[in-house]
Amino acid sequence: MKKILFASVALLISACGTTTQCGPATCAGCCDSKGSCVTTPTVQACGQNGGACSVCSANQTCSIGVCNNNSSNGGGTADAGSGGGTATGGGTATTGGGTATTGGGTATTGGGTATTGGGTAATGGGTATTGGGTATGGGTASNGGGTSTGGGSATGGGSSIDGGVAIQVGNCANVTGCGGQLGGTYRFNQLCVDDAAALARSACPSLTVNSATGVAEGYLSFGDGGVFRRHQHTIIDSNITIPVACTSGLPCSVVTALLQQKGFYNVTCGSNGGGCDCSLSSEDTLDVNAIYSTNSTVLSLNLANDGGMQTYNYCLDSQMNLDLRETSFSDEKGTFRLAP
Repeated sequence: MKKILFASVALLISACGTTTQCGPATCAGCCDSKGSCVTTPTVQACGQNGGACSVCSANQTCSIGVCNNNSSNGGGTADAGSGGGTATGGGTATTGGGTATTGGGTATTGGGTATTGGGTAATGGGTATTGGGTATGGGTASNGGGTSTGGGSATGGGSSIDGGVAIQVGNCANVTGCGGQLGGTYRFNQLCVDDAAALARSACPSLTVNSATGVAEGYLSFGDGGVFRRHQHTIIDSNITIPVACTSGLPCSVVTALLQQKGFYNVTCGSNGGGCDCSLSSEDTLDVNAIYSTNSTVLSLNLANDGGMQTYNYCLDSQMNLDLRETSFSDEKGTFRLAP
C-alpha cells in the first residue's frame, strides 16, 4: 500500500549499482570481447541494443550500430522522384530497384524524401510534423503518439485523469487528530506528500527531485465489520538528478532504457558531467483491501498481505471532511484530505 512516487527509481538505482554484465538491459551500443559496453559504435566495433560488436568490411561504414555498404551511387540520387535509386545503385525496374509504378516510389507514392519521412501524411508514412501517420493513426509531435482516438493523450503515451486533484509535494500541513465515526466512502480532495522520492532516496541519498507535479483520483471506503478499501490512480511528471554514485558510471542512454523498463514513459536523460538529469512520467493504479480499526484519534489498517500495520492520525470534522496524516511508513509521509 506504499504510495511512493518513485519506488521504481529505487529499484533502478539498485540495479545500476550491481550491473556489471554487458547486455541488452545495460548497453544501448554493443558489447566487445571484454564484456564492456561500446556506447559509440565504430567500424571496428559496430552493433546496437547490447549485442556483440562486429567489425565492418573495408567498404562499409557503421551507422546507428549497423554495418552498411559505402557506395557513391548505392542509395540513389538526391532526386526524390527517382525513389529506389539510379541504374548504377539501386537498380532499374528490370533489375530490382523499381520505379514509382513497380515499387521504388516517389515522395507522393511512398518512397518519400527527407522532408516527408517515408510517405505522405495521406498514405500513412507521415511527415516530420505528423510523426509517422495521420492525426488518427500515428499522432503528431505535439500530442506524443496519438489523439484520444489514436493511442495516447497529450502527455505522450499515458492517459489522463478526469476530475483528479493536484498533488502538492513538500510543505505539507500537520493534522491534529480529533477522531470521529468513520463510515461510507470518502474521495480525495487534497493530497500532499512530504518527500516524493523517500524510498528512492533510501537507495541513493544524494538523488535530487528538481520538480514534481501530479494529479490523482480515488477514494477510501470504510465498511461494516472493519472492511477497508482504497483505490487510487496517480500520474506524476517529474525532473530528477541521479548522481554518478548511483549510476555506477552507466551512460545516460542506458539509464533512460532502464527507467523505461521500470514502467516510466516520456523519459529523457542527459549527462550532467557524471550523473544524469532525467525528466520522466509515471502512472500507477493502487487497489488495497484491509481491516481497519480506530482508537481515539488513530486510524489503524491491518495490511496482512502488504507490510503489517499502517497508522494515521485522523480527524473527521463537522462537514464530514476526513484529514489523514500517515505516521508509520516513512515513504508515505504526507497529508490527505477527503470528502464524501
